[in-house]
Amino acid sequence: MVTEDESRDRPLASASAVSSLTHQLDEFCARVLADVSLHHKLLRPDDADQFIALVLDTARQWGFDFGGEQVAAAMQDRLPTAEGRDVPRQTALPPAGWLPIRASWQRGELYVAWAYFGERRLSEPFFAGDVHRAQRKPFNRLFRYVTPIAGLADWLQAHAGLRPSGFIFHMSRCGSTLVARMLASLPQNIVISEADPIDTVVRANRVRPGLSL
Repeated sequence: MVTEDESRDRPLASASAVSSLTHQLDEFCARVLADVSLHHKLLRPDDADQFIALVLDTARQWGFDFGGEQVAAAMQDRLPTAEGRDVPRQTALPPAGWLPIRASWQRGELYVAWAYFGERRLSEPFFAGDVHRAQRKPFNRLFRYVTPIAGLADWLQAHAGLRPSGFIFHMSRCGSTLVARMLASLPQNIVISEADPIDTVVRANRVRPGLSL
């Protein structure tokens, strides 16, 4: 026989168990982000089911005990956040091979979300297409770095970037996409077309009027 008090306690225990599994998954993700060798191991699968199986196998070697349903749910929840949601979990700056894919205002602070691109060239007509292609990789749907934009200065000290050689300013239907594609076809060129993070930074003074351009 189950008493009323016992019945009331069961959902609480279940919620506590789910919270514990989520906490374990968060700890596992933090451990992976701190270990570059694990990036390369977990980057291999392109199939989501194979990726989840590899994640679970790796996690259990370290004593973690979450399940595939937690991993699958996190892969959906950890896509780049929209503005206005809760402040994302902040991480350390990423190693080489990661690129900013989104900049968004969260409670008055500008955050950058990153995805792993490795050595892959930006080859889509627009940067959003490259981001979409990167997000098809299961690894990028579970693991991501999220940093305040102020951290970019420190990141660039360790990963020196290229100074832009030129900018294409355009109006609609003027042939700018064709010019950009022609330049991108040459291996010595890196063309970043209509990147959302850049656009957000350029328009930052609309959210913070006191910012200088």
